[in-house]
Amino acid sequence: MRCKNCGYYFSYKEKLKLTWGLTFNNEVQCPDCGKTHYLSQKSLAMSYLILLLMEVVLILGINLFDIGIEGLFAGLIIATLLLFFLFPFTMKIVEQPDGLLERQFREMENKKLKGK
Repeated sequence: MRCKNCGYYFSYKEKLKLTWGLTFNNEVQCPDCGKTHYLSQKSLAMSYLILLLMEVVLILGINLFDIGIEGLFAGLIIATLLLFFLFPFTMKIVEQPDGLLERQFREMENKKLKGK
């Protein structure tokens, strides 16, 4: 993940903190130039889809192979740890919020400004 303004490369530790940190609107401040970026909603959605698919595959696999409750908990712990450490690699930053509602609001504002 690089800053779109100055090219600063976010370290793994910074990405881990950004991914799991609690922010209201997923804002990311570049520590080098101070520009505000946003975590991409598409990459967040993809990460959570991967999480959901891993859990479904794990539960189905446990039922198919009759592993038992101990296997379920061990698998869930391993999957959770893997996802915790791999999520930062799936994150991307964008200059403007890229969610559907944000895009629609920006388009409405642009139309309003052009109409004046």
